[in-house]
Amino acid sequence: MRMKKSVIPDLLDWKKDEKTMSKRIWDWYAPVYEIFMPMDEKVFPEMYARLPEVIRGKNVLEIATGPGTLAKRIAPAAGKFIATDYSEGMIKTARKGKYAPNLTFEIADATDLPYGEGEFDVVVIANALHIMPDPVKALREIDRVLRPAGILIAPNFIQTGQAGKTRIWTRLLKLFGIRFERQWTAETYPAFLAENGWQVVRSEVMPARVTMMYTECVRAKEAGASAAENQSETGRAEHA
Repeated sequence: MRMKKSVIPDLLDWKKDEKTMSKRIWDWYAPVYEIFMPMDEKVFPEMYARLPEVIRGKNVLEIATGPGTLAKRIAPAAGKFIATDYSEGMIKTARKGKYAPNLTFEIADATDLPYGEGEFDVVVIANALHIMPDPVKALREIDRVLRPAGILIAPNFIQTGQAGKTRIWTRLLKLFGIRFERQWTAETYPAFLAENGWQVVRSEVMPARVTMMYTECVRAKEAGASAAENQSETGRAEHA
């Protein structure tokens, strides 16, 4: 009797091309993503309250949108909003239902974005850097497509004292072939961003099933230049 081929990817066969394999996993995972990893307003109300104010009227790029939960909620506040994911399955799921006319969903690789230099005022990448094999390359691409004085919004899961709860969920995700390439804490995540040229200007730890750290960043070199300019203006005012 001929066996029917399983619809579940061969998650343990990491001898295959890892990037292709990862896409297959996320394509399969897309319809049930929010069951395992909810990202809605009930889970992170502070983030959903803050983001519309930050992106209001701006051109926004979201990387790793998943099923589009965040994008659909905050896009109405933006000027133009492009939400991307490198998983075709995720984008297919995201395009279902109603959403704002200024929002489009596109397939794109975070490490090789198909957009021009300085095209966006804000880039959002939520809970994705820790599962990327090369998050540094993704940050370089963000730097390229973000305009001068632009804002990077990069909320990310972190490790906390609730290690038992976090460990359960990371193990569960691992069964589906989703690996945490990085396991940052509230101290090491901002340090990682700083090492790669970003200065955190606002942050908040948000407890949930897996604790998340909300961060807003600017380029460190721009922050330094702005601080120096302000100091210079203060000096001139004092001697006026």
